[in-house]
Amino acid sequence: MYYIVYGIFYLISLLPWFIIYALSDFIYFVLYYIIKYRRGVVMSNLKIAFPGKSEKELTAISKESYHGLVDTFIEVIKLLTLSKKKLLEMCPITGVEALEPYIKTNRNIQIIAGHFYSWEMANPILGVSFPMPTLGVYMPLSNKVMDKIMYKIRARFGTKLISSKNFTKEYLHYTHQANVLLLAADQKPGKVERGKWMYFFSQPAPFIPGPAKGAHKFNAAVFYCDYYREKRGKYRFKLELITDDPKSIGEDELTRIFRNKIEASIRRHPGSYLWTHKRWKHQWKPEYANLWIDTVPAPPFNNH
Repeated sequence: MYYIVYGIFYLISLLPWFIIYALSDFIYFVLYYIIKYRRGVVMSNLKIAFPGKSEKELTAISKESYHGLVDTFIEVIKLLTLSKKKLLEMCPITGVEALEPYIKTNRNIQIIAGHFYSWEMANPILGVSFPMPTLGVYMPLSNKVMDKIMYKIRARFGTKLISSKNFTKEYLHYTHQANVLLLAADQKPGKVERGKWMYFFSQPAPFIPGPAKGAHKFNAAVFYCDYYREKRGKYRFKLELITDDPKSIGEDELTRIFRNKIEASIRRHPGSYLWTHKRWKHQWKPEYANLWIDTVPAPPFNNH
């Protein structure tokens, strides 16, 4: 089955871009207008994040986000045969020179980001940008065939992939040398009681503490990757130093900085963010009170 699916994907990847995007438009139409995939979730998320925007404005953001979502997954197939030259044209990246002092001195580097379009382009473009090992964390798919294909695609340009389900053990294989570690800082914690709670826009949400803990443990120079979908087939990436002395900043403060960076990026380019996941799935409860790390007081508990 793997070779059949891989062969189909490979043939699709050879199609010219105008056909690839025509296919994407068709899937978007079916997804948005017929299946109405998670439209309620998306609008609910947007109303929380942007309470001052009109229904018309929120709908426009929603449609832009759906277009970006479908393009992201169609372009993943194209990555099977995409050349390095074309990848660099599609994903211009600035700020790479800021990493050079840390690369020359063999410092660990951590690059944090959110789930913007196209996060699937982040792995390859960052993977070809540095002379040291670049590590990306991924969530294994339940379908073994698709998981194997996606692994092959994501690792094609040199990024070493580490399973999020076995991160601590797998990452140890790379700690004998300096590396660049790519992390999504807007993920929800696997166990909400281990998360760090703070406001995300106007409502409390749990954040994973791992990126801040790792930066402290491995004394990594921490960068934020701000990226967005400029237009169809073109993504802008910009690297910005957060700190090269993470231990001078508390772990909770680092986590707040990550939240602030991601939220600011979303406000600049709301249609470039992945809104189909429930960003405020978990309710704020009394048992999480000691996990609150925001600089403003936590909201009262809903007893109903």
